[in-house]
Amino acid sequence: MNKEEKRHDTDSISVIVKKRTKLLYILIILFTVAVLAIIYLPISDIFGLKETIPPKIRQMKELASKIGKLETEVNQKQTEILKLVEEYNNQSGEKLEIFGSLGFTDKEKKLFEDKIKNQENASIKSFLRDIIDKNDEISSIKSKIKGYETFLPQPHIVSEGENHYQIAMNYLINEKAISKEKASALVERTAMLEQLAAGFKVWNFYSGDEYGTIVTQGNAPISPNELKRQEKQKLINEKDNAIAAKDKLKVELKVLESKKNQLISQTNTLNSKINQLKAGEQALNNRIKVLSQEEEKMKIRINSLFYVIDSKNNLIQKGIIKGGFLRRTKLNETSPEYFNDSIDLRKKKTIEISAKEFGLREIGEITLYPKFYKRDIDYEVKIEENKQKAVLTILADEKFKSDRVVISVK
Repeated sequence: MNKEEKRHDTDSISVIVKKRTKLLYILIILFTVAVLAIIYLPISDIFGLKETIPPKIRQMKELASKIGKLETEVNQKQTEILKLVEEYNNQSGEKLEIFGSLGFTDKEKKLFEDKIKNQENASIKSFLRDIIDKNDEISSIKSKIKGYETFLPQPHIVSEGENHYQIAMNYLINEKAISKEKASALVERTAMLEQLAAGFKVWNFYSGDEYGTIVTQGNAPISPNELKRQEKQKLINEKDNAIAAKDKLKVELKVLESKKNQLISQTNTLNSKINQLKAGEQALNNRIKVLSQEEEKMKIRINSLFYVIDSKNNLIQKGIIKGGFLRRTKLNETSPEYFNDSIDLRKKKTIEISAKEFGLREIGEITLYPKFYKRDIDYEVKIEENKQKAVLTILADEKFKSDRVVISVK
């Protein structure tokens, strides 16, 4: 046999091998399709029980659910890769770039494998190998997802601001040409996800006048179940905050009620003394006058806010407030004799403050003690633009009546 005949035979064998290989690939694909078709064939009545959802929709929802689990698995593995990259960067001192798709081309994979061969550090080499392995796992899972998706209609990819109801109605009206009334009735009896994140996939199924839908993670950084858990926790937190606010209001109400009772008791005592004096002889008129003056003083005291105001440094030196390096400044136990200034809150609700009065170049900060009085709720402070003067205004005057406060100027 000459060389030409040998070459001809070799070419013939090569053609036959290629044809048989191609035929083998076709048979494998047909076998895979047949197996998947068998798996997802409709299962009718079991033990005489009818399904409440049409078999076709049920099967499509089950398949979409499998896709959702695989998408979540992809997201988890992507997170694992990013952690490996971070650890690699920290240990190697290099900056390894990983694209958002986390899908390597053959060329990129070759570069990674070359980097592994040239790397002497076993720990760093392990990081690179783990990255490649997990990327291969992601590619494998994505291939499964694409395979499943061939049996399903195209999903809707959620954009920012979209909601499940609008997507469902748009699908039924615009894609399935169903009337708005009928579409609304179908959606009304279908479970909807209240919150959607951008990147979610919304699968819509319509068969035999029945509608079904399911939401999977898609490319979103969070799964639908995790989003639901977060929304539920948000509601719980809001409820707890509301309860805490309610309890706080109850405490404040008790304080106000106590002050009110004190005022009533004091007023009743004064009125009783006045009535006794009026019932006596004229000789007691002078006494009545004195008591009336005392009553007026008492009313002034009851309706007045007593305060001491000074620079922060002076207040600390006097022991009225205490604080220091790395310690929070707070009000010390203070003798009433310091509170010589006062304002009658029936007539005046403001206290004027001047930087010059306290030997300060400018006013930077004004603090009121005790700190359970809330700024902009119980009182407000306005500092002039040149910071030379400021005005403290009492907003909740009932809380401040007959009380003592310390005003620190800094």
